Amino acid sequence: MIESDWLMPLLGELSSSPPMATSPELCSSDSYEPTTADILLVKQYFKLLSIPLPDELIDVIIDVASYWARTSVTVNRTVRVTAHGTSIKCGRDRMYMRTLPLAVYGAEGDFVLNKKDLEGEKLVIGGLPPAESNWVAPARAKPFRKIEFQLWSHDQGWVTDHRSRRATYEGSFSWFDASVERLDSTSHLMESIEWPSSLLFTAVDAADLPYDATYACPADVPTFDDPTVFPPPGAPFGTSNPVSFGPESIRFTRKDVERPFLPSPTTLQKNIVAKSQTTHHIVTWTYLDDVKEGSPEAIAAENNGQGWKSYDGSFVRDLQVGDCITLWMRARFPGWSMNGVKAKITVYWAV
Repeated sequence: MIESDWLMPLLGELSSSPPMATSPELCSSDSYEPTTADILLVKQYFKLLSIPLPDELIDVIIDVASYWARTSVTVNRTVRVTAHGTSIKCGRDRMYMRTLPLAVYGAEGDFVLNKKDLEGEKLVIGGLPPAESNWVAPARAKPFRKIEFQLWSHDQGWVTDHRSRRATYEGSFSWFDASVERLDSTSHLMESIEWPSSLLFTAVDAADLPYDATYACPADVPTFDDPTVFPPPGAPFGTSNPVSFGPESIRFTRKDVERPFLPSPTTLQKNIVAKSQTTHHIVTWTYLDDVKEGSPEAIAAENNGQGWKSYDGSFVRDLQVGDCITLWMRARFPGWSMNGVKAKITVYWAV
């Protein structure tokens, strides 16, 4: 086994590139995080050894050291989703945020967005990097290694349902889920596109992004416009009408096409029941996760308000270059609300 204790000082000493700077607002991390340029430099040094290391071994060393490129998007905005209506089976969903397309040129670094400050701003991402730029796209078929979600949220602060236990996650009916949106075209890999920053935090039920027009529903599935009507668990969305934004025709298709009515095995994070104060949760998924149903790890995940299947590693391993991760807020049954305050999604990939 290759130990990483001796690797990290070496990698930190060899890497001297400054943090990447990208508009509109890029904030430096509190701790050292390598850039693509740093990683390429370290790989070159391994080639300068008296006995040059093969590429395959260098990749193993880099992985063991968790020496990966990353992108993070932090969104600060308070959004409330409340399930209300005359039907006991009422519910509401709303998108809280989405990431930039992952592992494309211009999307590396730490972006902090506040809606009031970035109205109308655009990011230019994708395309081929300049000749002088020390940047390359991931070469591996499955390059993604880790996702860290930092989530600040709370529920309505009270509960009358006998199924719910205060100050626990048991019987919590407000939660976050994560999904993937896949770009329909790979043209962004060759040509840069203007990406409106508002796409990172525009709610899908806003006037310019009609919620139900985004994903067509089969004729036998009730409309979601009526808050008292909700489809049965597992009711599908159609994918014939992908999401489309602006004159540049940035188009996506959601990879997962279901909205669960109840928290599912893939739930990202539930709220603590009947707690009106904001709680900060940190959830980390990796490509090496392999949790099995009923295992001690699965039980621990459920006790922490997370679906056991979210730790099977498939979400990370199945990501592709250019994918976007979307964060969804869900609330079910009369009186329940999901209050999102802030979120940060950080994604790491192997260079």
